Amino acid sequence: MQSILFCLYPEMSGYNATIKMAKHLQKKGYRIYYVGFPLFRKHVEAQGFQFLEFELDNDFSKLQELLKQKKFREILYLYKQASLQVEEYIKKHSIQLMLTDSLINIIGLAGLKSGINVMTLFPNFASFVNFISPPVTTDIVPDLSLASKIRVICAWTKVWLKRVIPALFVSRIIVPIILKNYSRSVKLKFKTSEFFLPQINFPHIVLGAAKLDFPNSFSRKYLDLTVDINRKEDRISWKFDKNKKLILCSLGTHSGSYKRSAGFFRKMIRLSFLHPEWQVVLHIGDCQFSLEPEAVPDNCYVSTRIPQITLLKKADVMITHGGMQSVNECIATGVPMIVFPCERDQPGNAARVAYHGLGIKGDIVRTTPGEIIKMIQEILANPEYSQRIKDLRKRIEENSGFNGVIETIEKLIRMKHAAFCKNL
Repeated sequence: MQSILFCLYPEMSGYNATIKMAKHLQKKGYRIYYVGFPLFRKHVEAQGFQFLEFELDNDFSKLQELLKQKKFREILYLYKQASLQVEEYIKKHSIQLMLTDSLINIIGLAGLKSGINVMTLFPNFASFVNFISPPVTTDIVPDLSLASKIRVICAWTKVWLKRVIPALFVSRIIVPIILKNYSRSVKLKFKTSEFFLPQINFPHIVLGAAKLDFPNSFSRKYLDLTVDINRKEDRISWKFDKNKKLILCSLGTHSGSYKRSAGFFRKMIRLSFLHPEWQVVLHIGDCQFSLEPEAVPDNCYVSTRIPQITLLKKADVMITHGGMQSVNECIATGVPMIVFPCERDQPGNAARVAYHGLGIKGDIVRTTPGEIIKMIQEILANPEYSQRIKDLRKRIEENSGFNGVIETIEKLIRMKHAAFCKNL
């Protein structure tokens, strides 16, 4: 039995985006492994996959912070540690293919050094420098006009300037150290992306649907909504009133890294007091803020973790930061969105939600509780949002790239490593 290893950025959304694909590959006879941090073991094993643990002094969720602080020595040590452990797991479990997250694409060098082929998984619409699609870190909605092209070029120029030093750091220091003693001569190509460090030019796919992207976007291979509607989640202990509208609010696993998250959650609690006819589920993730029990009304449930798919099947509206997987899951379950983007790919996702009429885009800094209430009321009173989501979901299902991606993965498994290296 051939084995495939998933190596993902430490966010639950990234793991959830791969479950549908991993289950399909497992049914086709492949053994599936995930390597990551202990926090994700229970969730991965509940889906029926084997989990291998990283034992590192730091974790990849701190990568962006380390880059901002220019702590290149710590970054180098992190990748060196992780690469050595991945190499050990590849050898021990006879891995034939490595699928790595674009946010930590460089860890794929461990697969290359181990003599196996590597594919990058983009858990968002991030791309490379081009004059068609704007960086997903912006809320630019492109068109075919000259003015639009100029805005896109200017936005990518800013990205490139920010990535010059990290690019040199990767190509001149990280790569030679990780590939030390690698027997095969290979000329690696690097591409500038919006996030973190530059991307090694491994074959890649987007864990998203082409129909959700802007028209005439940068051409790539898309999967589909990447949502496993039947994935196993923790049971809900709360009792919901079927006669009350359910408002689900989440800023993701790492909401604590957003400066405005605590203030935003307090706005949602105040909103709950004002509208007892609504039920509000507040997923605060790793956000730390003081909260007395009496400060939360009976119609508001606050939790650090939630079974999101289970709740979306009951929800009438989702208030979200606009993470790619949350947007996908809202489309899959037919739930309109109010998107408050914070950072990374979220502005670009929010722009796509607004462009397709799937919800409303808000400003997490300036929006008041009263304005959030008006947004919720607009969504609840207007069935066109739900209808547009249903129409888009149907078009996505009719044009799914799922089978094509599975075929690409299987071709990579069969491809000789020498031939793979020549195409890099």
